[in-house]
Amino acid sequence: MENFGIFEKYLDGRMTELEKKDFLQRLSNDTSFEQEFMLYKEANEFLLNNNKRSKFNEVLKEVETNYFATRKNNSIFKNKFALKVAASVAIIAVSTILLYYVFQPKLSNKELFAQYYNTLKIDEITRSNNDSTTIIVDGFIAYQNANYQKSLQLLSSVVISDELKTPVNLVNGLSYLELGNFKNAEKNILEASKNVYNAYYDDCLWYLSLIYIRTDRPKLAVPLLEKLIERKSVYKKSASELLEFYTD
Repeated sequence: MENFGIFEKYLDGRMTELEKKDFLQRLSNDTSFEQEFMLYKEANEFLLNNNKRSKFNEVLKEVETNYFATRKNNSIFKNKFALKVAASVAIIAVSTILLYYVFQPKLSNKELFAQYYNTLKIDEITRSNNDSTTIIVDGFIAYQNANYQKSLQLLSSVVISDELKTPVNLVNGLSYLELGNFKNAEKNILEASKNVYNAYYDDCLWYLSLIYIRTDRPKLAVPLLEKLIERKSVYKKSASELLEFYTD
């Protein structure tokens, strides 16, 4: 377990020629070292395929700290039986995390969409007495009340000013999304996303990425998720989690 740093360095190709020579020589001469390396290598290959290598290394470090780091200064570890017990506990800990990160079922795009999708809360955009604006407000309220068909009807019944086109396109897109009309949802939210300075820009990126995932086009979602992380948006944590499913 203490050798995982050496194993990682070898697998990453960060060893000097001399270090590599010594490493390979030890592999050929030390059976226990070789077995430990093969176990690490096999587990690591599983984890690489599931984008979980960093988690694996975190667990190994924690196990080393909790079960091995103090053994030289702790008299209990002078007892070989106690050392074996500690090693067994460490193996159980690593095995448990491997089962969780490696063998957990892979979620489908549809399942990921369902897991991360939530209805967006839209504030009323205006309190103007202008008749057309009043209808727009009613359209927003209809969306908030989950009356998506009514929202679409109201917002399509008036001429939208340039100032309000972005939020109206977004609400229309979200209404279509709630109704399962992904084509029109994408069309409207994509149009709203063209205005990078609007207050709902991050929302546009987030829901577009979810649409791409739901319609089995995750490659289109990746740059949007990366942008949300870069912008330190409110979706940063969720975007980071989703990105793990689609990046090597």
